[in-house]
Formats: sequence, C-alpha cells, structure tokens
Amino acid sequence: MKLIKCDSSKNEVVKHNDLMKAVGELSMPAQKMLASLISMIRSDDSEFQEHALHIESFAKATNVKSKNINFYKDRALELMKNPFELKKGIYFNWCNKVDITTHNGYIVFKVDNELKPYLLQIQNNFTKYRLINIMKLKSSYSPVFYEYLIMRYNTYKNEYFKQNKKHPKSYTFELNIDFLRENFKVPKSYRYNDIKRQIIDKAQKDFKEYTDIQFDYKEKKIGRKVDRLVITVKDNNRGSNDFLSDLQSFIKYMRKNYINHDVWKGQGMILSISENGRIYNKKTLGEYGKKDALKVWENWYELAKNNQLLCLKQGRLF
Repeated sequence: MKLIKCDSSKNEVVKHNDLMKAVGELSMPAQKMLASLISMIRSDDSEFQEHALHIESFAKATNVKSKNINFYKDRALELMKNPFELKKGIYFNWCNKVDITTHNGYIVFKVDNELKPYLLQIQNNFTKYRLINIMKLKSSYSPVFYEYLIMRYNTYKNEYFKQNKKHPKSYTFELNIDFLRENFKVPKSYRYNDIKRQIIDKAQKDFKEYTDIQFDYKEKKIGRKVDRLVITVKDNNRGSNDFLSDLQSFIKYMRKNYINHDVWKGQGMILSISENGRIYNKKTLGEYGKKDALKVWENWYELAKNNQLLCLKQGRLF
C-alpha cells in the first residue's frame, strides 16, 4: 500500500459513465472524500489496492476546518453505509473496508470489488476530470451537478471533435426538472424555487469561481410550471482550468508540475522539462534553444487544449 497525500492539483478522477450517473445520499465532505479516493486508483490496474488518504492534506484541499478524527471517520463510513442503485433494482456500496487505525494521520480504504468494471481498465464510455474541480465547491449539490454536466459536456466534445476536428465553443441541452429531482436525490419538500435557489444558482456561482466549466440556463414552462431547463455549458478559464487561459499560464503551470516527466513522445524523441524549466530530449539529452523551445511550447499548448498531451492524459502524478 502506498501512502499518498491528497494533491488535488494533479490527481484526476476517472469513472465509467454508468458510475457517473449513480448518486447515493452522501454528504458533501463524503462526496469529496470519494472523489479523492477514486483519483488515487490507477485505472490500468487489474485489481483494487488499498489506498490511504492523508487527512491533513484532504482537509487543506477542501477547506475543512475540523481537526476531530471522528469527523473524518464518520465521513469515511458514509462510503460503506450509503448503498446506491447502479443497475435497476441492484445496489452497491463504494467501499468494503475503512481502517483508521493502521497509519497515523491516514484513513485506509478498499473499494468494493463489484465496482471493478466501472473503475478499472475502462476502454470507452468514461469521464475524466481533474480532482481540483470539486474540492473547493461550497454547495452540497454542486459536486454531483458538476459530474453530471462534465460527463455530458465531455461526451459531446469528443463526438464533435471526431466529426469536425476542432472543439465546440459550447454545448446546449435540456434538463428535465423531474429527472433532476430523482437523480440528484432532491427532497420531496423542495419546490422549483428551492431547486433554483439551493441547487442551480449556487452551482452556477460555484462553477464559475472554482471549476473548468460554467453554464447559463433558461427556464421552459408548461403552463405556469417550470418543466425543464435549457442549459448551455462552456469552458471556464477563470476556474481550475486557468492554466489553459493563455500560453504563458500554461508554460508556468507545466514548469511547476511536470519537471522530469515525459511530456511528449514521437518521431524517435521523448521530450521532457528539465530542472531549470527547459525542454530537452531524453534520448539525446540535448536542450532546445529559445526559438525552437517556443515552437514546442506552442504545439504542447494546442495539444493540451484538445486533451491530447501525454502527461495530462496520463494524470495521476503522485
């Protein structure tokens, strides 16, 4: 077992889309704990390993102020006590083991083996997002709403890119209010105005401030009743995706996070970033000059925006 501190700036969550749609009744800290746990799983593994979540770094990443170990224990136990429906009439648990005694300052988890088809060796129909996108969200419904939107948006972008060889500027679709109630586990006592105020508007504010996407919406009515929302999702360069806002932000981010990692492979070359921030070829150990390096940075930047850069696609740089 590997002891890993929670690094939300690098880790990625990768889940089969069927699992993305599965919503249990977890508290917001438990949702973030689950996402942190999933981000530590290597999707190319054939079996689940035990993973240890560092409590202090998790608290720092999520702005949780509590230092009481029982608070984190109770959140961890939610992952064993809140079964969710993944297939019609069939319920699953997230974890079959939680251990808070083995390693001081860590909680050890073991994901339930029934979830292997949805988290390990996934070849298609999956969604990937950077963990940092949900760690600062404030509203209890924002994490699950983010996962739903990013799943639909990424699916659309991938199909659009296959057909047009470029990424769309936005994605518009309709979201039925009854679907939202059922799939987000909204209390029956909530009227539409409660949903608008407590879920939609708070998520809209959260996403714009903390995530890589943002959205606008219009209400569609049947008579006087709001029946569905027309939602338009687009990239947000002011949230966690700000490293792609311009070339200089991208270069600064890469130099901070990907020193000595393989960034690009091809044409007999393996390109990396040296300790002094320069691009070099690992096969020849030669560094690029300023002019040639700028061309490489520009190429990498375009690849990164299209999610085609090797190191960003691999993720999980622990």
